[in-house]
Amino acid sequence: MNLCHNITDGWNYCGCILTLYLLPLVCILGLLLNIACLVVFILHRKHPIVPALISLSICDSLQLFFSLFVLYIPALHQFSGSEFSSRLGQISFISTGLFGPVLLTANCSSIWTMCYICIKRYRAISNPLSTITEKNSSCKILICITILAFIFNFRKWLEYEWKWIDLQNTQDVLYKQEIYDPNRKWFLAYEYKKFIYDVNYRIIWEIIVYPVCVYLIPCLLISVLHGKILKSMSEHHIVSIGHKRRLAQEKRSAMLLISIVILFFCCHTGGLIVRFFDFSKYQSVSWFIFMKDTANFLFNVNSCANPMVYFIFTRHFRDLHSSWSSTKSKSKKEAAIPKELKNALLKDTSLLLNLNDDKGEE
Repeated sequence: MNLCHNITDGWNYCGCILTLYLLPLVCILGLLLNIACLVVFILHRKHPIVPALISLSICDSLQLFFSLFVLYIPALHQFSGSEFSSRLGQISFISTGLFGPVLLTANCSSIWTMCYICIKRYRAISNPLSTITEKNSSCKILICITILAFIFNFRKWLEYEWKWIDLQNTQDVLYKQEIYDPNRKWFLAYEYKKFIYDVNYRIIWEIIVYPVCVYLIPCLLISVLHGKILKSMSEHHIVSIGHKRRLAQEKRSAMLLISIVILFFCCHTGGLIVRFFDFSKYQSVSWFIFMKDTANFLFNVNSCANPMVYFIFTRHFRDLHSSWSSTKSKSKKEAAIPKELKNALLKDTSLLLNLNDDKGEE
C-alpha cells in the first residue's frame, strides 16, 4: 500500500488501490482460469459449442494479458512518481499505443462471437438438419469474426502520431529529465492526431457507430434469438428419456449463453457510458478518472468470471464429455444393428430355402 499511502484525494486513492492491487490480481487469476478452460475445451472439441467457447476464452485471455500492459503499467508509472520520460514511462507509452486497440478487438470479437453462438443454437433447435453442413465452417466463421473485429478497431492505431524525442536537447518541459541520464538520448512518444478532436468524428465513431455495432445491435439480436430458443424448447414434447436428457442439455446451453451475455453487458455498460463524456473536459477530473478505471476493471472481471460460468452451466464440464461420447457410443450401436439384422435375414432366407427344397422333394 506504499504507493497509495501519500494520496490525499479520495477518488485517486480508490483508483490507485483498484489499478495497482486489485487489477493485476484479477488479471492473473483470470488468465489461469481461462488457460485451464482452453485445455478442457481442446480435449472435448467435438462438442458443437466448443469452438466458439475456445474463441471466447482466447479473447478473454488476450483481454487479461494486455490489460497488464495497457492499464497496470501506466498506473504504476503514474502512482510511482517516476519521471514522464523515464524507462517506465517509455514502456507505458509503447504499451498503450500498440496494445490498446488489441483490447478493443478482443471485446468486439467476444460479443460478435456470442451473436454467432446464438444464431447457431437457434438454427440447431429449430432445424436440427441445418447443423450437418456447418461442422466444417464454424472455425472459418470464427476466424472471419476476429478479422472483422481487427479491421473495425484498426482506426485506433491511425489516431496516433509517433515521434522521437531528443531527451538531451528537447525544450519541452514534459520530456525534460530532472535527473540527467547520459545513456538515454531518445524517447519514443505519440500524440493524438488533429482529426481525433473533431466533433463530427467523435459523434460518428464514439457515440453512434461503436455503441450501435458493439452493443445495441448485438443486444437486440441476442435477446430476440434467446426468446425464440426458450419458447421453442418449452414447446417441445418429450418422447423418450434420451430426448428429455437432450432437451435438458440444450436448456443448460441456453442458460450458459444467457449468463455470459448478462455478465458481459453488466461489466461493459460502464465503458459505453464513459464514451458519452467529453474527454477533453473531464480528463483531469478525479471522479471521471476513477469511473474510467472502474469500467476497465469490470472488463477484466468479466473475462475472469466467464470460466466460472462455463464450469457451472456445463455441469462441471460433464456436458461437453457426454455429448460427443454418447454420440460415439450411439454410432457404435447403430453400426452393430445392421450386422444383427443381416444375420437374422440370412437365417430367415436359409430356412425358406430349406422349406422350398422339402416341398420340391414331396
